[in-house]
Amino acid sequence: MGNIDTITKEYISDNRRFADLFNFLIYGGREVIRPQDLEERDATELALPYGVDQKVVGRQQMRDNLKAYCAKEAGGITYLLLGVENQKDQHFAMAVKNMNYDAMNYAAQVSEASKRHREHGSQLRGAEYLSGFGKEDRLTPVVTLTLYWGPDEWNAPRSLHEMFPELPPEILRFVPDYQINLIAPAEIEDYDKFHTEIGPVLEFIRNSRDSQKLWDLLNENPVYREMDKESAVLLNAVAGLKLNLADVKGDVDMCKAWEDYAKERGKEYAKEYAKDYAKENEIGMIKSLIRSGISYEVVRKSLREVTEEELKQLYEEAEKEMVVL
Repeated sequence: MGNIDTITKEYISDNRRFADLFNFLIYGGREVIRPQDLEERDATELALPYGVDQKVVGRQQMRDNLKAYCAKEAGGITYLLLGVENQKDQHFAMAVKNMNYDAMNYAAQVSEASKRHREHGSQLRGAEYLSGFGKEDRLTPVVTLTLYWGPDEWNAPRSLHEMFPELPPEILRFVPDYQINLIAPAEIEDYDKFHTEIGPVLEFIRNSRDSQKLWDLLNENPVYREMDKESAVLLNAVAGLKLNLADVKGDVDMCKAWEDYAKERGKEYAKEYAKDYAKENEIGMIKSLIRSGISYEVVRKSLREVTEEELKQLYEEAEKEMVVL
């Protein structure tokens, strides 16, 4: 994803937007997860040995975003690890990719528990000693969200089972499934369930391939008149726009930016059309000169839009036509 990958990571790293995404995913838009209850975590996942003296080959991968969530609730304290995987394009092995991240994180948690027991001199015995994980130890749940930045519906597999060939049910029931948690702009029914600019951003992406729908959206929703520059820059990259934002200091009027963009594209199209039209006329004129017997060297001196390579081809085609006749 290159530069887009960097932009989306930085954009989602904002605690307000991060919390907004998971409140939409888990709580249907209710503001349960608060930005102040989120804490940045190392996004590197490292596969480590499960127990004492076990040797494995380490594997390291980097998530896009990972934060810890800790909040006091009526039933006690809730701890979660929340991860986001940004996808500009559809990934047909997303279930395996996310499952691998989660499994590596759980493995790291087990290893950390084992290390903690050794450092504190805990008296683990028997099965607990072999695994390095005590009977009273607990894992922190990991929730991984896939955020698709494309305007289309997600057509890639959404679960591990979807990636298998057809299997008998009696076999499949013994193979644990893994479902991806997906947010895709084209599949969102109510953008008002978002409480930050992430909602308008995703709605913009959904309509980005239909100029009329996009123009209507920009005019109907006043939030696009004063969109923060981070969101505008992200849309510029993700939606493949060419808005001129270099000199913008504060909020961006997306309506005006879109109008300016449309005007510039109109000028570019006009130039391209004029150039194509001039070239077609020149080709017609050259063909007439060739039929009149004018030499290659004479015609070559008057070229404007046609290249010498194209001129040679025109003469070769004319020679072939004469041979046929």
